Amino acid sequence: AGDLVEAQAALYTGDAFHRDWASGTLDRVAALGAEALVGGRGSVAVGRDAVDAAIDQTRHFLQVMIGEVTAVQGRGGTLKEAFEAVHGELEPRYGRWPIFEHCLPFDVSRLWDELSGIERPVIWTAERDRAVWDELQA
Repeated sequence: AGDLVEAQAALYTGDAFHRDWASGTLDRVAALGAEALVGGRGSVAVGRDAVDAAIDQTRHFLQVMIGEVTAVQGRGGTLKEAFEAVHGELEPRYGRWPIFEHCLPFDVSRLWDELSGIERPVIWTAERDRAVWDELQA
């Protein structure tokens, strides 16, 4: 499943299409009826219950991000405010999972762009990585 579905690891969505992933894409993955799922990192989900749990966790993570960033944008907030809102909502459940703190700034930045009308992900360069990290994690 790569970055699309993770089992007990935070998502990396720095090049995602969040709204598509959270709906139709995850529905199609679930419809496969897989008995095992290997994500990009985290645990291997073995058995239908574990696969379904991984898909549900992924969907929840995405839905929370989409809801929080949409709300901040709707009130004219900033990317930093969106990051803080998403972090506050996700950290209690996912904060101890691998790569949560590392990926979340890039996840929120991409989602911010997507909800702002930037359809295709902007290429991540070393300079852009550092700028996003400095803005959101400083």
